Amino acid sequence: MNNTYSIKKQVDSSMIDYNNVMRFDNALLEFQNLAIFHSQEMGVGFEDLKKSSNAFWVLTKVKLYTPKMPCLTENTTFTTYPTDISPLRFNREFTALGENGGKILGHSEWCVLDFDTKQLRRSNSIKYPTELVHRTDNVGLTFDNTRYDVSSEDFAYTYTIKLTDIDCNRHTNNVAYARMALNAFNLDEYDSYNFNTFEIRFIAQSYFASEIEIYKKVVDENTVFVLGKSQDKNIFSVILSNN
Repeated sequence: MNNTYSIKKQVDSSMIDYNNVMRFDNALLEFQNLAIFHSQEMGVGFEDLKKSSNAFWVLTKVKLYTPKMPCLTENTTFTTYPTDISPLRFNREFTALGENGGKILGHSEWCVLDFDTKQLRRSNSIKYPTELVHRTDNVGLTFDNTRYDVSSEDFAYTYTIKLTDIDCNRHTNNVAYARMALNAFNLDEYDSYNFNTFEIRFIAQSYFASEIEIYKKVVDENTVFVLGKSQDKNIFSVILSNN
């Protein structure tokens, strides 16, 4: 069993935006898939963890940083590895390194929920490969704990969760939230910021046909905060910045 998992692939048309470079939501999708593949190799994939521990993985927050997004047709190596484990949290790092200088770094935090109660499970209560030698290095990203208030003036649009937004746990997929945040911008506005950092927190679950109200707050010339709410409950939040 390896403590690092990598795949090499060419950036294709499904991964890029109108500027021919990867989007943050698609980077999140690629990294999320890496975590799925590696967890299967580790024996703690979706079906494995359900069978052994009656539990499932939940991604709680991710931070992505890119000095230069990989572009269309760029051969890129995507890598992930888990680092430290706490009683309730698991951490996993990501990198995407392209042959032409494209680079994305990712830092994520995960937890495990019980299938029946949906309550947090402690790491020592699940079957996890503790014999795996975890890497101690990380990509150098830390989460921003700043929180912003939004008002009715920050309302952007309402989105109704569709069938294609639902994942195998029958709740809204993480990538769908990332796309909701990005869709709060128009093209010219988004280009004007030249964001290099995307941090998303998954606060509560939503389901098929849920209505998500999207709020976008311009914090300063380099930072925008996006919040998704449903029935007055915070569902996700995103900080986009250029620092």
